[in-house]
Amino acid sequence: MVEAVQYIIPPGLILKRLEFEAHYQIAKGKPIIIVGDTGVGKTLFLHLFERFYREEHDPKAPILRINCAHFDDQLVRSELFGHKKGSFTGALADKEGLLKKADGGVLFMEEIGELPKDAQSKLLTVIEDGFFYRVGGTEPEKTSVQIVGTTNNPKNLRSDFWQRFMPFYVPPLYERREDILYYLYEKFPDLLKTLSTQEVLWLLTYNWPGNVRELERVARLLERNKKMVSLGKFRTNILARAVKQLFLMKKGKAQKGKDSLSDKKVDDFSKEVEGSFRLSQFLLAEEHEEFFSAVRSKFPVYEELKSAGIDVSLLEDLLKRYRVSLGESSTLAFPELNKIKEEKFFTHRYDSRLQVKQYMRMGIFEEARAGLDLFCFLFFQSPTDNKNLLDIKEGTSLEVSFIERLPKTKRGEYLKLAGSIFEYLSGVKVPKGKRIPEELSERRRFFSELFDLYPDNKFLALLLGREPRSSGQELDIWSMKYEDLLRFYYRGMVERAGGVQEHAARNMGVNYRTFRSRCQKLGLRFNHK
Repeated sequence: MVEAVQYIIPPGLILKRLEFEAHYQIAKGKPIIIVGDTGVGKTLFLHLFERFYREEHDPKAPILRINCAHFDDQLVRSELFGHKKGSFTGALADKEGLLKKADGGVLFMEEIGELPKDAQSKLLTVIEDGFFYRVGGTEPEKTSVQIVGTTNNPKNLRSDFWQRFMPFYVPPLYERREDILYYLYEKFPDLLKTLSTQEVLWLLTYNWPGNVRELERVARLLERNKKMVSLGKFRTNILARAVKQLFLMKKGKAQKGKDSLSDKKVDDFSKEVEGSFRLSQFLLAEEHEEFFSAVRSKFPVYEELKSAGIDVSLLEDLLKRYRVSLGESSTLAFPELNKIKEEKFFTHRYDSRLQVKQYMRMGIFEEARAGLDLFCFLFFQSPTDNKNLLDIKEGTSLEVSFIERLPKTKRGEYLKLAGSIFEYLSGVKVPKGKRIPEELSERRRFFSELFDLYPDNKFLALLLGREPRSSGQELDIWSMKYEDLLRFYYRGMVERAGGVQEHAARNMGVNYRTFRSRCQKLGLRFNHK
């Protein structure tokens, strides 16, 4: 049997596929609504519903579709309920609606969130008792139909209408970033073979607001550029001129209508480009694409880290162990794909019952996912945040799960690197002789104590989910309780002393032991210096 490859189930959706089958069984013919962001793959679950339904019911039972976004209020009511001749301009004959045509079966209502409120109220009657009226009709008609809707806009539904449906949620791509590589493997295998470790990190850190649909569009643009090169449309030196000129234009140094590059500069730059055309694929893609704009805006991150004194050599060494990198790299992320025939990979099984490909977890892709987790651990990001994770200026996570995968002999260098990155991002020095803890509760306590010292630090505030104290904010000490005022005073003195409590005690004219005792009674905890 030839495999149908229109629908695939990547590892991140395997549990959702099982959940949806249970959802179908529990619904027992009641309305279902599939909710998910645009481009996320809601039609996969309509396909699964159809397979489950055909398996359980008469294979000839009608299953019809309507896209509610295609019609205005008048037309959508005519399509759903039908109309009588002469009921409105253009109604030249009686028309049977989809609710009647789907009697004894299913009606898929895509983009049901675009359904006008008036049509929603009329559809409530159908859901409740199975009766409806044609447009212009006076006699009630009966139907028995299960309604299955999809929407990315549930807020547009009437509350009483929404309450009639059993909702099923499809997670966005940013919550299952490992699936990105499986989608590319299925639809763009040749492109995947050419990706460098840097490009894989770019793909995994972007949040893909257009989800799978956007990923496919970007992949086509990348393949297009690759085809242009393979067809000889560009030579390396011409490409070098174009990329270099682009950089100069961005800096405002290019001369309009002139080639401001000397042959020597072109030759030098050609050497950089040669063997690393993958980078230029990203840089020369369409200007309006959000993904490419995000890549360009975050391109200087590596150089910024280097300038800040971060050990970028160690950083790159650690990341490349997991098939990703932050700096420019010509190292292929998945060289195995060029060496081993596809059939030697146990990649998926074809489910003939559901007519879908279900992907197994592949070691090379799981290693890249571990690389994303490592990046997130080092830069205090959450791999499921709806943001471009290369935007490292805002810390969002204290997660330490990646530490468990490391041998204890390696944890020290990882934590030391994380500490230097933290100091760069926050502007706060880790106390001398201290390092960021491995255990989550100790880690949270560690950063909470730092925040006590630097309550106006935005990076620490975001990391802990707190509100920073504005540096320009006036403090009304007259409305403060006495103990709160003391806490504020002691924190401020320690902060002024650079976190060194002995210096703070000396500046206050207080014995150090007395200072420590008072802080303890006030519930203040500082890292000892």
